[in-house]
Amino acid sequence: MNLRRIALGVGLSCILQAAHGLEGLSLDWETAFPIAAAPEHVYFRAHYLDGNGQPHVLQVWREGAQYLRRQTDSAIDLYAHRDNASEIDFRIVDHSRRVIIRADLPSLHHVGRFTGWLGLAHVLEMPHGSYVVTTFSGAMTSSPVGECAWFRLETTVPSAGVNEVCWSRQWGLPLMILKTTHKDERLAQFAIDEVRVFEPDSTTFAVEAKEFLEIDARPDRDLFD
Repeated sequence: MNLRRIALGVGLSCILQAAHGLEGLSLDWETAFPIAAAPEHVYFRAHYLDGNGQPHVLQVWREGAQYLRRQTDSAIDLYAHRDNASEIDFRIVDHSRRVIIRADLPSLHHVGRFTGWLGLAHVLEMPHGSYVVTTFSGAMTSSPVGECAWFRLETTVPSAGVNEVCWSRQWGLPLMILKTTHKDERLAQFAIDEVRVFEPDSTTFAVEAKEFLEIDARPDRDLFD
């Protein structure tokens, strides 16, 4: 992670330290993290740390609530299409292994992946267990990618944790997520570097399958490597 990213994390940490003690009322999820005002076609590029603290680059193309493409480190592409019945069809393209895996939500849950459309398209997934969202009164941040408002997200089930989220109503995205460690330090877990409206073309959500092995991993199909 370069010095610019470290400086950004430190600067936002100072903002939040000033905001502590000004927490507001507890909010429901949709009030704190609305997505309805976001444009139909959104592209963003972000950097984040995985569970092992390793940095990654994420690019996402989102067309409303129907089409999605997520590219991680230019190595893995995830394409998702949601039909009118809210069923989601996934194609996961592993460029290094030259494999395309077709999946759905039950097959992803089977291997321990519980993120749904909200988490994939808008980064922040509603916790499956109990949670509390509170505001930082007046804690607005202006950054090169836009304005966002800070919220404190505390979870207790299935595991306890605290995240501080700077949410953009304009884009329906968190511009930054800070994770509080067991030492009460704030770690920049996720930050958006660029966000904009894009014009899709015929290639944006088209899966390139030439010379790739295709595997169907849905529960009603045979799973093989």
